Amino acid sequence: MQAASGWMGITGSSVKSVKTDYERACDSFSYLNVIDSNMSKILILGDEPLASTIFHTGHDFTIARWISCESLMVSEIALNDIPIGLPEIEKSVSMHIYEDESIIFDSAAVLHESEDEMRVKINPGKYEITTELFDGGHRFKFLIHRLRME
Repeated sequence: MQAASGWMGITGSSVKSVKTDYERACDSFSYLNVIDSNMSKILILGDEPLASTIFHTGHDFTIARWISCESLMVSEIALNDIPIGLPEIEKSVSMHIYEDESIIFDSAAVLHESEDEMRVKINPGKYEITTELFDGGHRFKFLIHRLRME
């Protein structure tokens, strides 16, 4: 968590930039981006804010982001059976994770003041992170980010 501890959100920059950390995060026009913060890297989930969840899938992790879904029951059924080989909708990114706990938080927040965050235990190592579209027609649509250890 030391990696994200210096994140300043809308109040300043953790890397002495003219732009705030939030502005630097918003400069990302892709679904995934990796930017500097303090003495480490931060994974940015770009586009608009979407409800998200993260869960283990074997030795890897999956972040599911809701675009649309007709009900909670449909989302639970769909996310319990995410197919392998979904179409990747942009180039994957690589990121080294050095700590065994990571935090998902709103990029506008100052991390040490934020109450709206998710914490996850994750094995340190280098990960390839993909962005895939899981489209169930009119019933649901999710962005799927798979974190696979390289």
